[in-house]
Amino acid sequence: MTAAVAISLFDNHFAREAFTIAIEPLKGLVNFIEMRGAKRSILPKAKLPLWSPASYEPRAMRLKANVRYVSCMVFDVDNGLPFAAHALFSDYRYYAHTTASHSDELNKWRLVLPLLHPIKGDVWTRAWQAGADLFQERTGTQIDPACKNPDRMYYVAQPNAITFDHLGTEKTQRAFYDIDMRKLPKPKRKKKVVCYTGRKAVTSRSSENKVRDSLMNDPAARMAAATALGAQIVDNLARRITCPACSRADVWFLIEPDDKKTASCNHKNSCGWYGQIYDLLNM
Repeated sequence: MTAAVAISLFDNHFAREAFTIAIEPLKGLVNFIEMRGAKRSILPKAKLPLWSPASYEPRAMRLKANVRYVSCMVFDVDNGLPFAAHALFSDYRYYAHTTASHSDELNKWRLVLPLLHPIKGDVWTRAWQAGADLFQERTGTQIDPACKNPDRMYYVAQPNAITFDHLGTEKTQRAFYDIDMRKLPKPKRKKKVVCYTGRKAVTSRSSENKVRDSLMNDPAARMAAATALGAQIVDNLARRITCPACSRADVWFLIEPDDKKTASCNHKNSCGWYGQIYDLLNM
């Protein structure tokens, strides 16, 4: 269990001096990103506070060379990948929120995965590449490499942001993202960024099977998927999900599965669609 994560705070985008604090990751991280307890209103970017998963010595300036450790893997997703895709990481503890430029036509959002062990700033590029590889395996799309610098900072969520807290509690059986630097390959050449095109995600077989298994058997993962799909949840039932075959909002599945682990359309005679929750998230 990660006792605390170190983050740095900045009053605005022009701030240069870092102020590093240690917070409890399961509640403190969300409390700050959403600025819970503060009087909020929609602010222009010039006045919006920022945070960074980088930690610094007291009164140090925000520079790559000054970063001591990085405590979270943060993905800025602005390539059109649907916000609902955050559920593909349901085996990890994470927090997701839409950003100021998000729209229904072009989803833009941020995924934050606290790390089990912080990574030293001078080797962060290699750790970031491991995270980028994971993101591509899970979603079939590449993340923008412009965000890989260890001193990167991020705007807090606006009051109207869509959020999803999958960090859980101390008793929740989910993993913090763990990067073993000893197992990472040597740095690779910079690759061209490929934007999301709306196609079905292509994942590696091992990673895809892991996610499929989680969505078949883990109630927490199935609940995350139900929320991402906009389902109406009644007791143990997730329902009113749009059917990919007949387009009616009548697909349902069980949160805690028994013998039935798939999702099904209620219109057995006129439609008859059924399939895996994983497939619903990628349609």
